[in-house]
Amino acid sequence: MPRHTPTRALARPTVPVTLIYKHPARHGHNARPRHQLMARPGDTVLELVLRNQLDIEHDCGGICGCTTCHIRAVAGAEHLSPPDADESQRIAQTCDHQSDSRLACQTTITGPGPITIIVPD
Repeated sequence: MPRHTPTRALARPTVPVTLIYKHPARHGHNARPRHQLMARPGDTVLELVLRNQLDIEHDCGGICGCTTCHIRAVAGAEHLSPPDADESQRIAQTCDHQSDSRLACQTTITGPGPITIIVPD
């Protein structure tokens, strides 16, 4: 079952997240390779990226119905929710999954960070 972020009071962003695009030119006007962002505990990575008006594919709209929001949590994974069975099954379907692969729509920020995320191709 897909994770949905519950309605919550908007906390102050306190979690440092570095977002690195492996191929930044493929992400339109936000073609810088590295972005320093501040997340709220309880945000999904997808929510964080979209709130900062950055680009990430998410064909299913964030319901764990595809794998287009595939990311890699290369540092700070202990500050993220663990993957559930549905997410793990979807990740296994990606052709380039790694041990640190996640889906941005299912990955909730839970700890103080810092966190480093790579958006692969």
